[in-house]
Amino acid sequence: GHPLCALDLAFNQVGAGGASRLAAALRTNEALATLALNSNPLGDPGGAALAKCLMPPSDDVHGQAVKLAAAAQDKGGKDAGAAALKRHLHLHRKNQGLTHLNLCSCALGQATTRALAGALETCVTLAALELSHNPQLGSSEVKQLASTLRRVKPPLQVLSLGQMVLGDDVAALFGKVLDPKEDALAAEAEARRIEVAAAEANGMDPTKIVVPKAQWKPCVLTTLHLPHNRLLSTSAKRLAEALARNDSLTALSLPMNPLGPRGAGHLARMLLANSTLKKLDVEGCGFNEEACLELGRALELNSGLEVLEMSENHVGAHGVRHLAAALPHNKSLRTLRLDGVHAGIVGAEFFAANLAKNRGLAHLSFANNNIRNVGAACFAPALALNTRLQGVDLSFNAFDEQGAAPILRALEEATEPGCGRDHKVLNLHLDLTGNPGCEGLVSPFLARAKQRWDFVASTKRARLGENPGAFKLAKSFANPRIKAAYNTAGHNAAPMQGGVW
Repeated sequence: GHPLCALDLAFNQVGAGGASRLAAALRTNEALATLALNSNPLGDPGGAALAKCLMPPSDDVHGQAVKLAAAAQDKGGKDAGAAALKRHLHLHRKNQGLTHLNLCSCALGQATTRALAGALETCVTLAALELSHNPQLGSSEVKQLASTLRRVKPPLQVLSLGQMVLGDDVAALFGKVLDPKEDALAAEAEARRIEVAAAEANGMDPTKIVVPKAQWKPCVLTTLHLPHNRLLSTSAKRLAEALARNDSLTALSLPMNPLGPRGAGHLARMLLANSTLKKLDVEGCGFNEEACLELGRALELNSGLEVLEMSENHVGAHGVRHLAAALPHNKSLRTLRLDGVHAGIVGAEFFAANLAKNRGLAHLSFANNNIRNVGAACFAPALALNTRLQGVDLSFNAFDEQGAAPILRALEEATEPGCGRDHKVLNLHLDLTGNPGCEGLVSPFLARAKQRWDFVASTKRARLGENPGAFKLAKSFANPRIKAAYNTAGHNAAPMQGGVW
């Protein structure tokens, strides 16, 4: 059969002993690429054992192998000694297949950090490392990892360090990791140090030496997760300054850090200079109306950002207005999440008016904003006109059937020949969960484009996968065009007869 490529052992009470045995097996395994051990009590010894399997054999292992080979040679000759040496080194070689390692919530400590830093010195395969929810890994331990990343430039692309209370000094160090200018300066300083040492050893005047331009490797980190780490605006400033010159990082996650309006300003200026970053998560970062003003101006000119998560920031109606003003001009943004930003009816009006003019957004989440019936009705023309939208979440917004009716009427009219949406309305996923009287609304004009089409409003539970196959097909179509479109779409569902399944 096919070799095992991914192994998920999360929540299995795997301790230090089990981790050590896994590490021993990983040394000789080249097929396993993904190993998830999150939420297991590995402890520091178990984490260190797993990290060491990514390192080449130590001097002690080599010494022991030589002794075993000598003993085997005395008993069975030269060939037996060579075979014993080869076998022992094979059992203790470093793993060369693992690319993703998840050690979140594993009670790791300083020994694990030292071993991981050593492993990153020589490991050429590990691309993703997740260490979130390990509170014993403090600032000093993470600094050791960051220093290794800055100095060695391993092929690590994804690093997750959430809920570890790292502080501003660690963020500043990661700024240096991501900053190509800092890399060049560090490489130049190291080259100069070597040249000066050589000059002094040869009795030459170190002030007269000419240092050649240093060669340095760029950072390849593409994703950095730093949620729940009490990072302040100074952290945002250092990271933003680095990202203004960085062309490798594509996703930055800073949710639930008190960055504040000043932090938002630093990130906004970064977006004006950076076109590589594709995803920015600043959920619950203490942004306000002033922060949205700067971010909105940046979004008007930015041409790279595709996903912006700004939920749970108390920006108010006018903050939403500043963000919405960028929608007619921005062409790169595909996903925007503004749940719980206190938009209210006024914010919904501002946002819906500009949403109708946007031609790039595919997914919008505007849940829990208390937009009520008046605000919900404002979205009706926007959903009918904006044919790019594939998913809109208006759940828990305190409106009822009266607020949902204009939306459904607009979508019904949009399916008529020659209208903007026409059959594209079939691909729109509209979430009305948590609005009184709207959960059971069955609209014949909406569908989720899956292997089979489900013509009912979705629920949060089903979307999260807790209730697979929860949707039932609607009983009938009120619009014959939708019926015809369904019957000719070629999906794996029985054709409709007389408007009923």
